[in-house]
Amino acid sequence: MKTEVLQIRWHYDANDDHTPIYSVDFQKNGNNRFATCGGDSKIRIWKYTCDYESMNPKIEFLSTLSRHAQAVNVARFSPQGDILATAGDEGTIFLWVPSSTPAATLADDAEELALAKEFWKVKTVCRSMGAEVYDICWSPDGNYLIAGAMDNSTRIYNTQTGQLLFQNFDHLHYVQGVAWDPLKEYVVTQSSDRSICVYKFEKQIRDSSLPQLNFKSRIHRIEYLNTHNSKSSSITTQQTSDIEVDNVQDNNSKDEAYSLDPDPQTNANLDAVSESGTENASKITYSLYCNETLVSFFRRPTFSPDGFLLITPAGKLRLHGQPNTESIHTVYIYTRSSILRQPVASLTGFPKPAIAVRFSPKIYELRQVSKHSPPSSCIELPYRMIFAIACQDAVYIYDTQSCKPFYRAANLHYSTLTDLAWSDDGTVLLMTSIDGFCSSIKFTHEELGNLYEQQLAVPAKETTPAVTVSIPAKPEKESKSSKESKVKENDPSQPQKKRIAPTPLYPQN
Repeated sequence: MKTEVLQIRWHYDANDDHTPIYSVDFQKNGNNRFATCGGDSKIRIWKYTCDYESMNPKIEFLSTLSRHAQAVNVARFSPQGDILATAGDEGTIFLWVPSSTPAATLADDAEELALAKEFWKVKTVCRSMGAEVYDICWSPDGNYLIAGAMDNSTRIYNTQTGQLLFQNFDHLHYVQGVAWDPLKEYVVTQSSDRSICVYKFEKQIRDSSLPQLNFKSRIHRIEYLNTHNSKSSSITTQQTSDIEVDNVQDNNSKDEAYSLDPDPQTNANLDAVSESGTENASKITYSLYCNETLVSFFRRPTFSPDGFLLITPAGKLRLHGQPNTESIHTVYIYTRSSILRQPVASLTGFPKPAIAVRFSPKIYELRQVSKHSPPSSCIELPYRMIFAIACQDAVYIYDTQSCKPFYRAANLHYSTLTDLAWSDDGTVLLMTSIDGFCSSIKFTHEELGNLYEQQLAVPAKETTPAVTVSIPAKPEKESKSSKESKVKENDPSQPQKKRIAPTPLYPQN
């Protein structure tokens, strides 16, 4: 694998200064075509190519899309890959389709039009009286689009007509992330009010052509009993590194990881019962997520491609038995059977908050860990899925077989990361940053493993799988450039720093 900061002019203002890149997305079946958008109110289409032997990426400019009047916060291709949806600070969503001729607007740049190799035009406009749109997500069939906005709203649009079909204001603060279940059953929204809301997507009884989101659960706090003379059974009390825990359904978990919901019959009030009674017990409650002071515009959750897992960023974890200690940054993992109640596990060890999670679209066979034992998974699945977590300053890449990061890329950017995107074949991961640059991680097929060719089974709702988690391993070796140095975020009072080489960190196997 190879990590590289792609130092080209992605998005820039009238003074030719780099502007933030807020989002990136690959087009399905698009031959490594991807879109970026940012603070210059434009969307640009690019093509990623890479020489397999040298692993040197090449970015080819294809087109600039100019219709937005303010910053563009998110760009997402439809599941079929034929439409690009973009949304930003003016609250309008544009749906773009390829065109054989340029559609000139007042915002077009003559030089960019001359360099363009393809053209796009607006097919549909989704309008509302809402404020800035922070995140959007397509329905699996491409018929609907959900948007989370700064006015605390969640809205659903018809992608054919642009009509606003449904809206609610269940959150108390900005809606910064939305995710649509690939099995078409659930929709999840995440807000800076420290909560996620889970809905069931259904048709209205009076008019089956109109969708609605039926509110099912708000998950924002967890409660447990703190005892002086006994150890809690749902979250362990000791923190160490790089060691897996036993099955979540086993109450005697090891002391190194953080597993929630050990019993599938856990009550909906989220109380955890001590093993040795409730003598000298006191109830402790804490919020699961960061509050509105988190320095990020986005909290982007994601479903796994099989619909079995939901992972949410911006988590805060306070260890059982240690109520006075400072909470640690985490991401929470929900299974399909726990999505209405509480997370079943968390991944920790991040020095800064996580702001986005993205699954690779490909599913892989389990790796053979030992010659004398069959392959096993910390999440009881017959296959392995890969996902990336973007923190403010680094990207961690996991698989569901070990739940340990097999790659970590740090020291890539001066400022906060904003979004992640996997290529259609799962070999390229792109990440964007407020500093105006985009980075890539290129994998070989050998590093990722063999594709899982069997048909996926629909997850059962009545069972809770076994899950084990671990703290990200502290690498024993670090690959560093001779020019590398410690970098802090941009400070206007300091002289402009030069770009530096990224620092990929490889955990030892």
